[in-house]
Amino acid sequence: MKNLTLLIVAIFAISFILPSCGGGLEGDVKALAEKRCECKKLDGDDKDKCKDELDEMEEGLEKKVKDMDKGEQEKLEKVYKETYEACKEKDKE
Repeated sequence: MKNLTLLIVAIFAISFILPSCGGGLEGDVKALAEKRCECKKLDGDDKDKCKDELDEMEEGLEKKVKDMDKGEQEKLEKVYKETYEACKEKDKE
């Protein structure tokens, strides 16, 4: 349980560090997709905490994305879907 908590904290921290290293919104979107994929594996309190973190991440992204043009939003949506599907496929293996 402790290792799982550390993993969640590490993923959350990385989601803030990577975008500042040049990942920009695309990095934020990838982090959100990966986080959502990880949350699906959890249960109980860990899942609740993960969902709260997801909500915070989504709110931050919505503020950044709402003023973008439709084409850019569609690109980010595609990145999200590809990242999420890749995560799901990796879990199947």
